[in-house]
Order: sequence, then C-alpha cells, then structure tokens
Amino acid sequence: MIIVIDGYNVLRHVSHEQGARGERDRQKFVAQLRRYAGRKGHKIVAVFDGGQMPHVTREQLGDILVLWAGYRGTADEVIVDYVRRHQGRDLLVVSTDRQVCAAVHAMDVETIDGADFYALLVADHPDNLERRSEHADEARKIASDEGGSVDVDLLMRTASTGVQEAAWRKRREDAVPDGRARIQRDRRLSKRERRMRKKVEKL
Repeated sequence: MIIVIDGYNVLRHVSHEQGARGERDRQKFVAQLRRYAGRKGHKIVAVFDGGQMPHVTREQLGDILVLWAGYRGTADEVIVDYVRRHQGRDLLVVSTDRQVCAAVHAMDVETIDGADFYALLVADHPDNLERRSEHADEARKIASDEGGSVDVDLLMRTASTGVQEAAWRKRREDAVPDGRARIQRDRRLSKRERRMRKKVEKL
C-alpha cells in the first residue's frame, strides 16, 4: 500500500497535544515514518510545503520518499497530483484538509485523519507494540462476543494507548449487545467503507 501523508497537516494536529513544531520535529516525524515503513512494508510518500526550489523536489530517505512542494506550489497540490498520477494503485491519503480529502475522494481514494494515523504511528513504536497487541486481542474478543467483526472506528481507538483508553472503555460500554444487529449493520457498509476497513487492517 502507498500511504501519502500531508506532513505539516499531521504535525499541526500533533502540536495541539505535544507542542510539535519546527525542523527538529519534522525530522523526528520522518524518522518515525521510516521505522513504520520498515516494519509494515508500505511505501510512504511524505509531502511538505516549502523547499529551496520553485518546483517539486524529491528526497529518498530509506523506505520513504519526501516531496517538497517548492516555494511556488503547495503540498495540497502535490498530493492531489500524485494521487491522480497513481490512480488504480492501493493508495491511502493521510490528511484532515477538506479540499485535499474532497479531491482524492473524487478519485475514489480513501483518506484517514492525521491524528488517528499519528496515534497508530506512536503505537507502532517497539515500546508500545506489546500493549497494542493486548488491545487488539481485546477488540477481537469483543467483536467475537458480539457475533460480528471489529469496525474501523474501533480499530483506530484500540491501536493507540494512554488517553484514548477512556474512549475505548466507553465504546465497549456502548457496544450493541445483539450480535445479529451488528451483522446486519456490517452488511449495509458501502463499497468505500468496506475498502477503508481493509486498508485500516493493513496499518
């Protein structure tokens, strides 16, 4: 799967909670992406605004490709253009920018919220993998008890740690008790929702 990331868009959302900003944080983020790509085997394309040239420049860093939009363009434009040129591939875009999301959705490509992806990125750190596995096992057990399968929203919440555990507990309390109702709801998923579920399961 090719994961196209709106770099500064993700970092801006992280900054509200962790104070992430500046070149040092961008480099740390890229290092996290390299570890993640190495573990998962995904191709990651991280797109950032700026750069020293007026046009798009490329920088290959291990398993990830960094694209700089250049001072005459924007990361949004680069992302949409990249998706357009790679239509038909297994793509996922990480961004909360409404225009970017609308543009790639029109090309039948799924998107994921930057904060949710970053939570997965943090959870994939070696120090958190064991805890993440315990959460995933619990999610699967709940799904089995309900007679259904784990939904996308549930996977996103169980993938992260710490603060999101409260949301996880609430989701468990609100779970539908009737397994047949859960199965019927799963059958009504749209084609896009089914595709999105498959992509999230790869993350």
